[in-house]
Amino acid sequence: MKKLKKTDYDFLAKEYVSSQEEFYKDKKDISRERLFSRIEKPIKGKKILEIGAGAGDDLECLYKAGGEVYGIDISTEMIKLANEKHPHLKNLYVGSFEENKFADDFFDLIVSRFTIHYSNDLDKGFKEAYRVLKSKGVMIFLVPHPLVDFIVKKNKVYEKSEVIRRPVFSEKLFLNYPTHTLSEYLSKFVLDHFDLVSLDEEVNISDKNRETGFLVIKLRKK
Repeated sequence: MKKLKKTDYDFLAKEYVSSQEEFYKDKKDISRERLFSRIEKPIKGKKILEIGAGAGDDLECLYKAGGEVYGIDISTEMIKLANEKHPHLKNLYVGSFEENKFADDFFDLIVSRFTIHYSNDLDKGFKEAYRVLKSKGVMIFLVPHPLVDFIVKKNKVYEKSEVIRRPVFSEKLFLNYPTHTLSEYLSKFVLDHFDLVSLDEEVNISDKNRETGFLVIKLRKK
């Protein structure tokens, strides 16, 4: 199966950021609002990691709320854009869901939006998240809804993964990623090592002015 490479988003970075900014200039960022609504307050003083930091806009919101923020992204170009856009955010690094260089038991909170679904080995990523979270630390992630992705699949076997091509930002840009099932996001490892705090769904398949359907899953380290 095709795996996302750093160079994929290095090539797309500027176009992705400009398309994102254009898309949201006159509408709410519903997925950000939904993910942020699950973050427990207060944020001030908490060590927060964003997986897939992109241009740093979500981290900027968390920074303004008082968080001690850290961000990783697989793309060197994305980290460069984030540094240019938010030069006061100092803890931005190249890294991935499956591998980072942070110490054990370091973070109070991990957030990720439209990133971890690119992984071909979700459990490897969840093991890394478990490692760097403090006891009772929280992970909140947002991913495309598996049923919405299923509509695009060619093989029409829910359990069989397939790399699909999905339009984003009113079809201004197309992204490729592997499909996943709900049971992959809530695997045996996940349920053995985390408590499932909440699961929210947004299913949208027709309105191009809205984000694609998504899941928001909140976990707490046991």
